Amino acid sequence: MSTRQVGTKYGFMIGLAYIAYHLILQITSLFQYPVWGYLGYIILAVGIYLALISWKKQNSMMTLKQGFLIGFWLIAVSCLITTVLIYLYMAAIDPAMVELAYEKELDKLIAKGASLEGAKKTLAKVKFLFTPLYISLLSFLGNILIGLFLGLVLSLIMQKKPTN
Repeated sequence: MSTRQVGTKYGFMIGLAYIAYHLILQITSLFQYPVWGYLGYIILAVGIYLALISWKKQNSMMTLKQGFLIGFWLIAVSCLITTVLIYLYMAAIDPAMVELAYEKELDKLIAKGASLEGAKKTLAKVKFLFTPLYISLLSFLGNILIGLFLGLVLSLIMQKKPTN
């Protein structure tokens, strides 16, 4: 199997795991607490680790480049699946989630001492940020960056250079 095949295979699995994790957070209302969102990166790290282990079992060695490419494909596929899910969820299933995000930011500004009118004026300037498309794209970029970092670190740790 090529690095793309291994990464894509595990990317689909991690994408499905993210969907299950997201649904659990929605059902239990834990999505409101940021720490639960950050714990989702453990799923990503475990997925990258398992993909790299799979490669090393099939091949006697793994260069940094191979490890990074496996991580890249895994992240690309899983992030694409996750981004589509987030967009569909917020646009079609639960549009109130976007309004909830807006209200949370409004509350944060008021807690920092802004008046209700001042907070509303401030958020009116960035209202475009509170759309399903923008939120899902921002999530995509964040997950890609964090995933590439995790993939690089795990590849550095797990690489096994060929012996000459």
